[in-house]
Amino acid sequence: MGALPEDTGILVLSSGRTGSFGTFLSLTIFRISEDGTLTKAAFLPAEPSDVTSRSPFGDLGPGKYGFVYVRELPAGEYLVAGSEGRGRDAYIGTGGGAFMRMNDGLRDSDVAFTLTIEGGAVNYAGEILLVGRRVSMSNIKTSNQKERDLTVAIKTHRKLEGLAVRESLVRDLDSN
Repeated sequence: MGALPEDTGILVLSSGRTGSFGTFLSLTIFRISEDGTLTKAAFLPAEPSDVTSRSPFGDLGPGKYGFVYVRELPAGEYLVAGSEGRGRDAYIGTGGGAFMRMNDGLRDSDVAFTLTIEGGAVNYAGEILLVGRRVSMSNIKTSNQKERDLTVAIKTHRKLEGLAVRESLVRDLDSN
């Protein structure tokens, strides 16, 4: 059984949308300092660049499209902010072997959660799912999909196997 330093935790979180086609939800994670200053800690694009090494239909199962993310972060408090967009440029086939590059600028939204990362453990934060066409808090559903997400995370990150797991589900800003 492995061990993590007490000042470091591992975040496991899934994010996506209902259906195969539609709007993309990307997430930026900011560390909240004691004085309230935000520092960007991680970016979770709606379509990770390593998507070709995983299922092209995502990790979330039937009726959903999205992925399970694993990030090592310092212990502390975090803000998770959602943006509309793929999170990276895409190349679209236009026929005859030609491709067109589509620049994917992210668009801000009101999607925001907080979470706590505890050092020395895997911190499971839940699933953040877009259930409408527009990226907004009213179209976001969060749920605990720990069994599914940890199975996927361990399959792609063997170092997680045997580590202590803590449920640290994302919280609405209003509930803090």
